[in-house]
Amino acid sequence: MKTKTISQVLPEDILAADIYVGETLIIKKGTKMTERLINRLKKRGIKELKVSLSDPYTMTKRKPTTDSLPTAGKPTETSKEQKSEEELAKLFFHILGKIGYEYRYGKLLNRQETLLFLKQLFISIHKSYRITDTLAALYKWDAYAYIHSFDVFILGSLMAEKLAVTDIESCAAGFLFHDIGKIETPRDILHKPAKLTGAEFKQIQQHTTDGERILHSLGYEQLGSFARSHHERLDGSGYPDGLHGGQLPLELRILSIVDVFSALTLKRAYKEELPAHEAIKLLLKDQQQFDWHILYHFIDSLMIYPYDATVLLSNNEQAKISGVSKYYPTVPQVRLLNGGEQFSLPTNFSLTVQKILSFQPQSEEQLFNEFLHYLSAGDHKAVKSLYQTLADGLHYHHIFEKILHPAVAKITQMAASNQISSIAFQQSEKIINALLVQIEQETERYTNFQSTAIILYPEHDSARLHARLLAGFLRLEAVHVKLTTKSAGRFDPNKFSKNQHTDHLLILSFSDDCPAEFTWKQQAQLTLSSFDESNTRLLVESLQKNREVLIHIPLDAPVVQPY
Repeated sequence: MKTKTISQVLPEDILAADIYVGETLIIKKGTKMTERLINRLKKRGIKELKVSLSDPYTMTKRKPTTDSLPTAGKPTETSKEQKSEEELAKLFFHILGKIGYEYRYGKLLNRQETLLFLKQLFISIHKSYRITDTLAALYKWDAYAYIHSFDVFILGSLMAEKLAVTDIESCAAGFLFHDIGKIETPRDILHKPAKLTGAEFKQIQQHTTDGERILHSLGYEQLGSFARSHHERLDGSGYPDGLHGGQLPLELRILSIVDVFSALTLKRAYKEELPAHEAIKLLLKDQQQFDWHILYHFIDSLMIYPYDATVLLSNNEQAKISGVSKYYPTVPQVRLLNGGEQFSLPTNFSLTVQKILSFQPQSEEQLFNEFLHYLSAGDHKAVKSLYQTLADGLHYHHIFEKILHPAVAKITQMAASNQISSIAFQQSEKIINALLVQIEQETERYTNFQSTAIILYPEHDSARLHARLLAGFLRLEAVHVKLTTKSAGRFDPNKFSKNQHTDHLLILSFSDDCPAEFTWKQQAQLTLSSFDESNTRLLVESLQKNREVLIHIPLDAPVVQPY
């Protein structure tokens, strides 16, 4: 069951709870929603509904038996029963309703003919390729992998049509089946939010060859290259074969672009989606990996452009994109190159961007410095946007190493040298804490705590922020952490240690603020100047061997630039 706002409710959604107005029952639980019913509820002022979480493969009147869908990882040669065109059309619009928002697709789906073309293509593939039950198996194994495959089918098919690919149906089928090999990838690896081990990464990569093998075994060799080669890159940096340049046909060049865009802009349970314009920026930054001609066509088709792109307006003036809204990216702010006038494009589209001319991507170092600037200025919105860009593609351990710790270290030093005020530091602290809470929420369902710890830190602001950062990192290591502060003058370390029911006690010291009474017994001592692999390994080893660890954090150490 899921609660949706009335604007999110779709036709075919099943009502999961009775709806009353006052004491009068107006719609019963189990009712299938229609446009007419949704409009009636809007007029009555109903704000939200509870709907059933339906499996898109069991949306039809016929209730399938457990035998009607294949077991994940064991695709069958042919479907036992083909869906009717009406059922397939319902399935098409149901899945599209989950992802087909304008802030992702821009203006791609604005024409009725486009939707009819895609719907008919979807139906035709299901009729022609009698192995579509493998897609049902993929959905049951990993719903995200199926929805991503559908998304790639939509985006890729439209680009294939635009670029005059000869056999559209075969190409579109290749897009739809490109990730079928994930049926054989363990769920715990597919859904793991933390850093993958080398062996796990190799297992993830294996979905390409697994997919080729599955499709070949079912007699569809022509689809195998889409499964095998969708992670190849134009510059030879991809896998599994390191193909490059002319070794990649047009269909695979399209697939490599829309596959990355889809993965970046779809929400995962443990990962926030990137806004479309930020995803496009990342594609442009790595444009040596992609066919820039296709990439520019893709951007112009979406009519979504990244910040700082140079574009040609429909009145033939050149401009820079100076601002983009996540939810209304097709009407950006622009700054004219001739005269410097800045304004938002009109919502009636009387003036639009005609095409992208060029884009000079910012380096990671420039992005990080911009992140620091907005952090010190207390601009939460700008920091969050830049954080999403910097963090994309990084495992959570690397987010601490490359973004959060360097930022905390730099902000702390700026506050100590009066480069920013105490109020600005407190604003920065709130923003960092919000990012840490976001990481906690994203990883919560995958965290099974194995031990507990108390972090004891001195009574000053920078110590509190470093303690909070360390606690966030230790959560990734399955350690449940409590924070506490004690004034050294009224602190009995031996008594404190004996009274705490915890696996570990971590005492943070900063420069000269750790008096002798903080260092009792001969507990382990560790200097933590960064969260790089060496330091974090020492930290984990210290926790494995010791109950008490004294951690020295040098506030005056040079900040290691992460990029």
